[in-house]
Amino acid sequence: MEILQIAKGRLKVTLTAEELNEYAVDIDGMTYDGSASAQAFEEILAVVCAKTDLKTDRGQTYVQVYPSKEGGCELFFIHIDAEDDAPRALVPLSETQTYLCFFEQQEQMTHFLQLCRQNGGRTSVFLLPERNGYVVLAEKKGESGLFLREHGVRVDRRAAYYLEEHLQRPER
Repeated sequence: MEILQIAKGRLKVTLTAEELNEYAVDIDGMTYDGSASAQAFEEILAVVCAKTDLKTDRGQTYVQVYPSKEGGCELFFIHIDAEDDAPRALVPLSETQTYLCFFEQQEQMTHFLQLCRQNGGRTSVFLLPERNGYVVLAEKKGESGLFLREHGVRVDRRAAYYLEEHLQRPER
């Protein structure tokens, strides 16, 4: 386990594939829901806290997990102390759900856009020329995004920046 302190309350932890096997963690199935991966995550967090000045007894700790090419992963810890009153720009992932949806036919895409509007969602449409189709970036606040899960894959909101830069919007 390699631990790098980026700044106060900001850490990067690198785990090898062997270390993930020792903790019996499947990186694709790592959730915090009371499962075995949650127990392994608690053990990893305890080791990180013991080796650094990270204290998770008050405030909130956000963790992002990224798989590495070698089969391990990188964990980024961001801790915000409850008594630290500095403004923060972090938004919980559950507040806005963002999904990437692919459609080959315009009729399917149009029907999906109508569903989004009816359910209070926002959409951005892009052309996907190499597949002769459409990419829709759909966003919905709150937990009622079931119809989004049926049609797409949840992505980070920052995916919109990539799409804006690399894809075209269809002509109206």
